[in-house]
Amino acid sequence: MRRGDDALAAILLERLIISFGPSWLWLLAEDQFDPGDPPLDLVQLAEVLEIPERAGVLAARQAARKVDLEARALFGAAGEIALVRYIEQNFPRASVEHVSQHDDSCGYDIRVELGAEARNLEVKTVSSSKPRRIFVSRHEFEIANLDPTWRLVIVELDGEGHTVSVGTVLTSYLCAQAPADVSSLTRWESTQYRLPAKVIESGLDLRSNVS
Repeated sequence: MRRGDDALAAILLERLIISFGPSWLWLLAEDQFDPGDPPLDLVQLAEVLEIPERAGVLAARQAARKVDLEARALFGAAGEIALVRYIEQNFPRASVEHVSQHDDSCGYDIRVELGAEARNLEVKTVSSSKPRRIFVSRHEFEIANLDPTWRLVIVELDGEGHTVSVGTVLTSYLCAQAPADVSSLTRWESTQYRLPAKVIESGLDLRSNVS
């Protein structure tokens, strides 16, 4: 098979994987997949399409990445909407702006004004059925350091999209656990946090002394 044919076959394999959504695809998305021991059905598909096993694993990883990004985007948006409703119910006098719906470059998702107080809230949505894993971008982290009104809010949803809990993580904890650039030639752009329950303070506090 020529190189161009190899590329087309790899694209076809990737689309087949996304279409069928095998159970191991989610393991790959969660980084619980051993590339040295690929699932039998993936190996068989690669053989049918005359793709080397390594290329098949690469196509599967790309498929998982796309599925994971799409699922995270939808799940994250659901958490933001849930937080807007939570604020409207618990702080009826607050002015709420869902910033990320029209501008995703601010480093936060929701702006809340309550009297003289203003808060810029970065929302991370977690599932009640999985470990609390969030991703923080370099841009979000830098805004957290520069903006004293910035808050990291964790919204926990159940399998039906209902709000289980709302909590806040101190910015000081976020900064203390962040990775460090090892040289001027490299820099991190996104990092994953696995949050223990003890670092999430229940509820949403809009006071100015929470940091």
